[in-house]
Amino acid sequence: MGHAMPFRKRIALILVLLLLLPLLPADTIPADKALDYQVAALVSGRGFNLALWEVGALTSKLKDLVVDPAAHLDDDAAARQLVLDYVLTARRIGELKGTITRVLSDPQQPNPERAIAAWQAELLRLLHRQAERRDVVEAILESQTATVLAEEGLTTLGLLWPPLKFHFSEPPLYLIVSPRQKIALRKGVHLRADLSLTEREYTEAAVDSHLPDHVSLAEDIGGFGGAYPTMVIDNASLSWILSTIAHEWTHNYLAFRPLGWHYFDDSDTVTLNETVASIVGDEIGACVLERYYPQQVPAPRPSGSQVHPLRIPELVPPRFDFNREMRRTRLQVDRLLAEGGVAEAEAFMEAQRQRFVAHGYALRKLNQAYFAFHGSYATAPSAVDPIGPKVTRLRRASPSLRVFLETVSRFTRVEDLDRALAEIEGRWGVPNPQGRVSLGAIAERLGLGTGQILRSGDNSDDTRHTNEDTQGDQRRAHFTPGYIAISLAKDARHNHILPRLGFGTKECEDSVKGWLRLGVEYPRTIAHPLVV
Repeated sequence: MGHAMPFRKRIALILVLLLLLPLLPADTIPADKALDYQVAALVSGRGFNLALWEVGALTSKLKDLVVDPAAHLDDDAAARQLVLDYVLTARRIGELKGTITRVLSDPQQPNPERAIAAWQAELLRLLHRQAERRDVVEAILESQTATVLAEEGLTTLGLLWPPLKFHFSEPPLYLIVSPRQKIALRKGVHLRADLSLTEREYTEAAVDSHLPDHVSLAEDIGGFGGAYPTMVIDNASLSWILSTIAHEWTHNYLAFRPLGWHYFDDSDTVTLNETVASIVGDEIGACVLERYYPQQVPAPRPSGSQVHPLRIPELVPPRFDFNREMRRTRLQVDRLLAEGGVAEAEAFMEAQRQRFVAHGYALRKLNQAYFAFHGSYATAPSAVDPIGPKVTRLRRASPSLRVFLETVSRFTRVEDLDRALAEIEGRWGVPNPQGRVSLGAIAERLGLGTGQILRSGDNSDDTRHTNEDTQGDQRRAHFTPGYIAISLAKDARHNHILPRLGFGTKECEDSVKGWLRLGVEYPRTIAHPLVV
C-alpha cells in the first residue's frame, strides 16, 4: 500500500487546480458549469464559511432553550425599552465607525491615531455593552414577531415552523455576476463579511478580467435567510429590522415548500421568492411595530388638503427622486442593451452613477450586476420585472396573509403565478383602480338582488361611502370594498352569504385588520378577491 499524500500537499494541489480552472478549455467541463467553476476559483480564500458560522450561532441559540435570556425582565415595558436602547446604541456604533474610517483615510490628518482615541474608546465601550444584551434583545424580538406570525395563522399543525430564530450578525457579502449583454443573475457567491473595500474591488476586477463578457459587484446585504438562525444587521431603524426578521423567516418557511425548493431554478423563481418574502416581511414588520412600538410608527404624510393653499408648486425646485430616477435608468439600460449597445449602456450607467452620487447617494458601482441583484426584489425601485406587480395583485386578491402565503408556497415556476391570478380574476373580475366594485356585479355572482346587499349595510354607522354620482340608481351604485365586507360581517342576517364568498366572519375581520396594517384607510380595506 502506498503512502498517503500529506495533508498540506493535498491542500496545495487543490488550490493549484482551482487556480487553473479559468484557463481550461470550455469543453473539459460541462458547459453549464464552466462559469461556476471559474468564479469559485477566482474567489478562493474569500468565500463565506457557512458551516463555521452555524456552529457558533446554533450553540448560542441552544443555550437560549435552556435559559430564557429575557426571563429576568419585569414587564413588557422594560423589554420594549431595552430593544429601543439597543437599536439607538447600534446606530451610534455605526456613526462612530464611519467617523473613525473617515479620519484614518484623511491624508491631511497629521496624527490620526490620536485624533480617534476618544471615539475608539467610546466604540469599544458600546460594543461591549451590546454584546452583553444582544441575546436578550434577540429573544424579545423573536417572541414579538413569532406572536404576530402565529396570530396571522402562519403555523403548521398549530406550531410556527420553522421556529423563528435570528442572530444580529454582519451577513456575508454577495458577489453578483451578470452578462454584459443583458441584465441577469448568472452567478451569485457569498463572500466573507470582513473583506475590506480594497479586497472587494480586487475580487471584482479578477472576475471582470478573467470573464470579459461578464461584470460583477460585491454588494452588502441586510439579512441572510440561507442560514438558520437567520442573520440580520442591527445598524438600522427598528422598522427595517422587524421587516427583515420576518422577511428572512419567510425564506426559512419557504425552504420546506415547493417555491423555496425551486429558488435557484432561474432568475424568475429568485424574483418570485424574494418578492413574496418582501411582501410578508413588510406586512408582518409593520404589524409588530404598531403593536409593540406604536411611538416608532412613522407619521402619515399630509394629504393634499393639508398643504398650504398659497404655495405655488411651480416655484418649488423639483426634488431628486431616487426611485423614479433609478427606474428610468433601468429602462434606458434595457433599451440600449436590447439594441446591442453594450458600451453605450455602460457609459450611461456610469454617468447616472455620478449623478446619484452628486445628489448624496453613494453608489460605488452601477452596472448590469447591480440591476441583476436589486431587480430580484421586484418591489425595489430598480425592478421593472412584471412579477412584482403580479404578486402584489395576488396579495390584494387574497383574503388573508395566510391564504396568500399558502397559495404562493405551492408555486414551482412563474407560470403558476399567472394561473393563480387568472383563476381568481376570472372568477371575481379584475379590480378597478379606485378599489370599488359594482353592487350589480356582486348581486349577479351571488344570485341575490341588489337590494339585499344594500340592506346588509342598514346597521352600519356610516353610509357616506356610496358614489354620489350613482346614489339614485341602486343597480349602478358603488360601495367601497371595506364597507361591503364589514357590513356583511356585522349583519347576522347575511352570515349565510359569507360561505358563498369563500370565507367566514372571522376571516373577513382578519382580512380587514390586515389591510388596515398595510396602510389602506378604512373603509377602503380589502376583504376578498371579489372586492379588491
